[in-house]
Amino acid sequence: ILCGAGSGIISTAMRVPTFMSTLAMSLIAEGLTLWISQARQYFQTDISPLTLWIGTEKIGGSDGLRQGVMILLCAACLLISYLVLRYTRFGRYVYMTGASPSAARLAGINTKFIVFAVLTICGFTAAVAGIAAQGRLGTALPSPQGNFLIQAIAVVVLGGTSLTGGKGGIWQTTVGLLIYGSLTNGLDNFANIDSFAKTFITGMVLLAALIINIVFAGRAP
Repeated sequence: ILCGAGSGIISTAMRVPTFMSTLAMSLIAEGLTLWISQARQYFQTDISPLTLWIGTEKIGGSDGLRQGVMILLCAACLLISYLVLRYTRFGRYVYMTGASPSAARLAGINTKFIVFAVLTICGFTAAVAGIAAQGRLGTALPSPQGNFLIQAIAVVVLGGTSLTGGKGGIWQTTVGLLIYGSLTNGLDNFANIDSFAKTFITGMVLLAALIINIVFAGRAP
C-alpha cells in the first residue's frame, strides 16, 4: 500500500508519468525485498498459518474445491471492483480521468486524487495477490518475477482494455485472463510444439492483441 501511495504522490505532485513512477517503485520494492531477506528463501515453516490457509484451504471438506478460499478471495476482489467501477461516482471519475485527464479536470474532478487513489488500491491488491500466491506455493522467493508484469499487461489487453485509457472493465479483464490462461495452458498440452517456442507464440499473440487494441482505439468515435 505504501509503494502504491508513493507512486501516486510522485506521479501527481511531481508530474512523473505513472508508468515510470510505478516501474521505479517496483525496482525499489525489489531492492528492499533482497535487502531485508538477504536473498534468503522462505519455506512453509516460515510462513504464517493464516497465509497458508488462504492459499491452500479447501471448501467443502477434504474432497471439496481445491484452493477454495483463494478462489473466493479472488472472486470477491473482482466483484467489489466491478461494483465500484460500475455503480459509484468514484468509478465514473476513474473512467473519465483515464479517457481525458484535462477534460475531467475542467469538469471539476480532482484528477490528482483519483490517480493517487487508484495507484494506492493497486498496491493493496498486489499485496493481497502476493499473500495468496505465497500461501498457495508454500514458499517465498526474494528473486524478481519480471514475467508477472508482461502477464498483467497481456491479460488486460486481451480483455479489450484500451491502452489510451477510458475503456475497459473487470469482466472484460476476467475474459482476458481466461483467454491468456487457456493459451498458456493449452500450449503445454501440445507435445509436438517445441517448449522453447511456446513463449514465442505467446508473445506473438500478445503483439497481435496490442496492434488490434491500438487500431480499434484509433477508430473509436
